[in-house]
Amino acid sequence: MTLRAPVVCGLAFLAVACVNLQEIQQQHPVRSLIFNGSYQAVAGCVQQRLQGKVSADPFEKRYVIYDAVKNMEMQGLTHYSITIGPWSIEQGQAQWRIMEPKLVSGRYRKIPLADTAVRQIWAPVEECAANARDPNQASIETIRRRPGVEVPSNQTTFGDDYGIE
Repeated sequence: MTLRAPVVCGLAFLAVACVNLQEIQQQHPVRSLIFNGSYQAVAGCVQQRLQGKVSADPFEKRYVIYDAVKNMEMQGLTHYSITIGPWSIEQGQAQWRIMEPKLVSGRYRKIPLADTAVRQIWAPVEECAANARDPNQASIETIRRRPGVEVPSNQTTFGDDYGIE
């Protein structure tokens, strides 16, 4: 009987801690931007920079990079998703959604999104979008950030040797 209360509390904690992608996607975006260039290139760049999971929706032509973030509750989030897709023929759109922590120090309260969280998660999206204007430049910058890979500054063709699809 004494073991029952901790088990119930543990199960309740897990139920609150488990968040699926649909729940994150139902949140209103906290940041959004429209960029010139390929949304596919931006999605690939963002995924490489954030190392998140990817969900691709071929019917809606969009990519969702998402993940849980540990130890960022006091910075205002527990999970994030970055949705990247077409905005127009030559433009793409990126939207950042978050799940806010529900319980802090035993109380429910709103924690504002910290600048460090914005720099850690949204800044790479902005950088990738800025590089999307010139597809060759975006690819070169993405490759250069990969450890152990050097790309000559005049490199214009890409292939499996550099991990570009």
